[in-house]
Amino acid sequence: MSKTLSEEKIYKGRVVNLKVAEVLLDNGLKTKMEVINHSGASIIIAEKDNGKIIVERQPRYAIGEYLFELPAGKLDYISETEREDPLVCAKRELEEETGYIADYWKDLGFIYTTPGFCDEKIYVFYAKNLTKTRTHFDDDEEIELFEYTYDEIKNLIKTGKIVDSKTIAALFMKETKND
Repeated sequence: MSKTLSEEKIYKGRVVNLKVAEVLLDNGLKTKMEVINHSGASIIIAEKDNGKIIVERQPRYAIGEYLFELPAGKLDYISETEREDPLVCAKRELEEETGYIADYWKDLGFIYTTPGFCDEKIYVFYAKNLTKTRTHFDDDEEIELFEYTYDEIKNLIKTGKIVDSKTIAALFMKETKND
């Protein structure tokens, strides 16, 4: 694996930090790498008793579009190096964004979103036995909720209506780990 020779922190933000590292590659060459540090996130496949999955539609400023996505949110920092437990984050985000809590949770693993330049790790959870409470949207959230069957979701992916990579990956993980 490559060896870090030096690092310079370029930017520290609310959601991401950016650093530039000088790296010695395994082949002996030196190069600079730009790396975005992200606290990580949790995504939830929340299945209602009727078999429908809760899906959100929300604006994504970075791409200038509305996206259909599963409920998700970033892990909160507890300290400079310590992050919120991914399951705690998933439970918080499910209630905040959908107004549901769940009695059953299953950890399906994790994905890296863009490992070429970002260390973001998204933890994938399946939740069922939902009870309605109320939403607690953050000030910057505009979320519209929908419910779809798995077949309807697959069709939305096929037709290009769902293009969010974390949503597609999470659903695939649920389908392949259905034990």
